[in-house]
This record gives sequence, structure tokens and C-alpha cells, in this order.
Amino acid sequence: VTPLICSVQYEEKTPSLTLFKTLISGTENLNGQNSSGFGAIHFIAAYNRAELLKALIENQENKQVDINLSNAEGNTPTYI
Repeated sequence: VTPLICSVQYEEKTPSLTLFKTLISGTENLNGQNSSGFGAIHFIAAYNRAELLKALIENQENKQVDINLSNAEGNTPTYI
């Protein structure tokens, strides 16, 4: 589990957008996944956090966010 995933998963009701942006800037791999293949983008979709998705896409700098990242079952964020 990556810090980026934790910031979404464990603070689903009130995640700090400032903290999330800080984690984005300090994270090398924005597509890191947990043991089930879920990445931060899957949890963002599951919790309906449009503002976090926007922050992830806008603050990726020279890193690339895979919006079609598949989990272990082959499901992408849009499926969730």
C-alpha cells in the first residue's frame, strides 16, 4: 500500500486536498497498486472524489497517471 492510496482510502470522508497534492509531488509512481491491484485512482473512483481525480491529473508534472489502470480482476477505475 502506498501513501497515496492511504490518503484516499483511510480519509475517504475528509481527505486533505493539500496533503494529497503534497503526496503527488513526492511520489515517483502515481500508479502504485496494493496487493489486489487497486491504485489510488481506483479508490478515488470508488469514493466519488472528483476533486482528488482533478488534482491527480493536474499535478502529475512529468509523471503519467494511468486512468485505465487495471486491478487484479482486470477492472479499471471507470468500471468501479
